[in-house]
Amino acid sequence: MPRRTPIVPVVLAIHALLFAAGSAFAYPLDGPLDNPNGDMLVDSMTRPAGEVTLDRTPAAYFPRSICPGSLLVPGAPPEGDAPAGATFTADGSQIVVAHRESKNLIVWDAATRAFVRAIPVSGSPQSVAVNAAGIAVVANVLEDTASIIDLATGAELAVIPVGRVPGIVQITADGLTAVVANTTSASFSIIDIASRTEVRRIAGGDFAATTSVNPESGSFSLYYSYFTLSGRRIIHPRRFTSSVAVIDIDTGTLTSIPTVAGPSHAVIAAAGTRAWVTHWLSNRRITEIDLATNTVVRTITTSVDLSGPLASNPAGTKLAVAIQNAAFVLDTATATVGPTLGTASINEMYTTADGLHAFCVGFNGSLISFSSGMLLANTNAVASAAFGCVSPVNARGAGFSNVFGEDMMVSNLSPASPGLEAFILSGPEVEADRCRTAGISRDGSRAVAVSIFSDSASIYDGSGTLLGTVKTGMRPAEVEIAPDNSKAVVCNLDNNWATIIDLATNTATNVTISRRASQVEISPDSRYAYVAVLADGDGLWKIDLLTNTVVGGKLATADMGSVGYSYQQNSGIALSHDGNTIVVCGGFSTPSISVVDPINWTVRATIPVGALQQPTYVSFSPDDAKFYVSYKDSDKIAEFSNAGAASALLRTVNVGDQPFINAVSADGSTLWVLNYGSKNLAKVNLATGVMTVVRTMANNPTGMVLRDNVNRAFVVHGNSSITVGGAIGVAFAQSGQLIAINTADGTDADLVDLRVAPSWLAASADAGFIGIPCPAGDGLFAISCPPPCPADFNQDGGINGADVEAFFLTWEAGADAADVNRDGGVDGQDVEYFFVRWEAGGC
Repeated sequence: MPRRTPIVPVVLAIHALLFAAGSAFAYPLDGPLDNPNGDMLVDSMTRPAGEVTLDRTPAAYFPRSICPGSLLVPGAPPEGDAPAGATFTADGSQIVVAHRESKNLIVWDAATRAFVRAIPVSGSPQSVAVNAAGIAVVANVLEDTASIIDLATGAELAVIPVGRVPGIVQITADGLTAVVANTTSASFSIIDIASRTEVRRIAGGDFAATTSVNPESGSFSLYYSYFTLSGRRIIHPRRFTSSVAVIDIDTGTLTSIPTVAGPSHAVIAAAGTRAWVTHWLSNRRITEIDLATNTVVRTITTSVDLSGPLASNPAGTKLAVAIQNAAFVLDTATATVGPTLGTASINEMYTTADGLHAFCVGFNGSLISFSSGMLLANTNAVASAAFGCVSPVNARGAGFSNVFGEDMMVSNLSPASPGLEAFILSGPEVEADRCRTAGISRDGSRAVAVSIFSDSASIYDGSGTLLGTVKTGMRPAEVEIAPDNSKAVVCNLDNNWATIIDLATNTATNVTISRRASQVEISPDSRYAYVAVLADGDGLWKIDLLTNTVVGGKLATADMGSVGYSYQQNSGIALSHDGNTIVVCGGFSTPSISVVDPINWTVRATIPVGALQQPTYVSFSPDDAKFYVSYKDSDKIAEFSNAGAASALLRTVNVGDQPFINAVSADGSTLWVLNYGSKNLAKVNLATGVMTVVRTMANNPTGMVLRDNVNRAFVVHGNSSITVGGAIGVAFAQSGQLIAINTADGTDADLVDLRVAPSWLAASADAGFIGIPCPAGDGLFAISCPPPCPADFNQDGGINGADVEAFFLTWEAGADAADVNRDGGVDGQDVEYFFVRWEAGGC
């Protein structure tokens, strides 16, 4: 199944974009971040590139934590992170991809998709252009520079200061001059490629900045409105000043041509004598400009909103024009609009090398014939492309995903056999990008970190050593490790299989189920995995982990889906401690809870819940007699009896805003609840039903585990933000923190500064190994957290923490390298002892 989603981006005219990976969205949305089928939720926002926006301050740093940790990043360099721009070389033999976050150019063989080289860049590439001599010019969006690079040698020849936030670069047809659009300072830097200097800077820009955010991965893309070159002239639609600027590159002379509102995209045709300009959305206009006289000669009204991109045949007699989720071909001589073509959303359009077709970069990778006005083929059925390029000499195009993944789709654009040639990561494997979920074994000997962009799972041992990385399905979601450490099970949202990882060999097997697997539980005996699916009939699958086969078919349950919070969590399921009951948080169509018998594979009860809205997370009491469900939209926790067919709702308890993870204390007296909207950890006295806030956080919490055996509740919270516009131009910031809370008195036992935004929290049974997936850090933050000192375990009469506690370790044959206790014995033949000292407050 594809990495794609039926999304129509909502474009909002706002003055602030603040994406919080560790919190809810801080900009307005039309509805809740919920989806019954677990589809990705992406929003796009367009504003003038110079508008002022907000930023966030990172959390404080706590250098003396007793829980040391480090970010484990399993990807092998070179990586291709955050693809932002791409082009073919002049001979069509190579594809050059600019990666903003990994700060490099990745060069691919266009025909074979063989990796050619990675070229480091002294900046953050947002756009790249290449001339016929193989010289690339790169716009470095964060550094306000442009780099000149020799593709043949990989040498960065020069780094040239330009204006604020260079977001686009193009090279003139003669290959001599690069034009860099400085989006925040609203100017153009004219660069002489031979001398590697900026020869002039021309005012008069007017750029729109569009930012798309995917809350599931914490990813975002930047996109700046384009200009077009015609010979030595810049043709620049100025959306926010209702005009088109025609700028002479050599003299700096600017001619402003007034138009109707919202000019957004332009294409040049008829040997450079005509420009066609679309006008944004409800303006429903296409303007024809005579470039000989710089005058508007015609305005064509359409009956539908235009989404911007367009392409032209060389004569300018036919235009392919994008509308929302479709396109049409316009005959410019007669102003006749052809039939609506099912292209789905289009982000860019290019005319193919033969001049006969338009290649649509977007949802389907559509190929349109100018002459017939018809859709010939949809070449891309795997990922929604944010940007792309076409070969200047042959029938090939490429599209790139940077919000849904970091993928490259290469398409054959020959009308005789159009289709997808390749679907690979935009950087060479092995990468492990956007680590979103993780599982830790109960004994802390294994960790599995799952990367949603790279479709991979990385396996570590208890020391943090990488043991291997395996491929999963697309959009991998939750992962669970079997109690006996034999297997790990990964859910895949965009495939019809679950991935079973053999932890002895670090190899993967895919077991066919149905689409949109999201949550998994594993039986106490490690024999069976129970996998929840969100689409095409919601329910559970049972997989035999000894044979890697399905048992009993899909069991239908109440409807599940994506339920919001940070990183777009999905409806929860839970398995009782004894392995005899599964509870499913349904509620999208009919508010209800499903109680499942995993042994006999039947639904024991479907419990109506009345007005309670959006069940999200469930936990069991220690004796499994009750279970507790968080109701996000009702701000309540519901207590149910676990009594087979007689299971019933017993009561509800008022808690904080948007309750998320909950857990019951070992003695059954206290329910701990993470209130996402209220940004706090609270506990409920189950005897009285009264909630008490224990700890408030600066950001929305993203994970919690309760470990009564060491008197600790562990919570992570954090934030990731992108600032676009104003004096700051473009900036990214993130922060994260782990808090270890003493459950006895509610005080902070420890604080760990992550410096990256966390998406989840997993821990071993004793919390000695804690794993925190951090999508923006592309890794797993692994923390070794020694448990608190137990009672006076060596029976010396001292008070725990105030005396010196010692214990003995026995070294078996071959276990050490020297006579550690100096008793004169031969290593491995005598009993060796050593002492461990527990300092007060130090464990």
